[in-house]
Amino acid sequence: MQHDKPRLEFSDAEWATRVQLAACYRILYRLRMTDTINTHIAARVPGVEDRFILNPYGLLFNEICASNLVTVDAQGRYLGSHSNVNAAGFSIHGAIFKARPDVFCSLHTHTRAGVAVSMLKSGLLPASQFAFYFHNRIGYSAYRHFGGSDDDCRALGADLGKNIALILENHGLLTVGSTIPEAFQLTYYLDKACDVQIAAQATGGELIFPPEDEILAMAQEVDTGFGGKPFGVPEWEALVRELDRDDPSYAD
Repeated sequence: MQHDKPRLEFSDAEWATRVQLAACYRILYRLRMTDTINTHIAARVPGVEDRFILNPYGLLFNEICASNLVTVDAQGRYLGSHSNVNAAGFSIHGAIFKARPDVFCSLHTHTRAGVAVSMLKSGLLPASQFAFYFHNRIGYSAYRHFGGSDDDCRALGADLGKNIALILENHGLLTVGSTIPEAFQLTYYLDKACDVQIAAQATGGELIFPPEDEILAMAQEVDTGFGGKPFGVPEWEALVRELDRDDPSYAD
């Protein structure tokens, strides 16, 4: 479905990103991967250095639409009519974008399964197909009450390193992608990996770990995609079609 740009204050590229980012918020809401008005997703403003977009603080994810997202610069200054951005969200995603120029979208969640695994010394185990995507590609960050200090920002960026995901210990999950669909799909798989790990461990049975080469073959799909499309795109397209059928107001 095509969505027209209703406001002249946004470039075509920024508006397209806003529409896609708003869709991501709505999809996470439909999948029950939210924490009321908390957690956040951010995306860079295309073609503009040191600016990114994220949600205004106080809105549920199903209230997010393209026009009420907030654009901020690297100093945390608000651009446009909205000024109630989530301060922790700015600090966390600002740190990620500063550390990783290759990242376009950064996505942070507090799902039940994600927080549960973030509390385990073992962390994420390579015991499910969902977890294989993150084999040797996930970092860990010790708990801190993130205040956005320079030390916090440097530590978060260093903990992420070159990985595609980060477990914030005693806190939740974070994924990064070169596109919004990629970051979303990584979050979806990471949460599923945590969910099935907790379920399996709850049985008390011994876990099965496949051979390393089989795990690596699955992990490579993040780089190569599947079915002739980049990683995450087929699933994203299907979910957006459903969103457009049911409630296209995200694109307002």
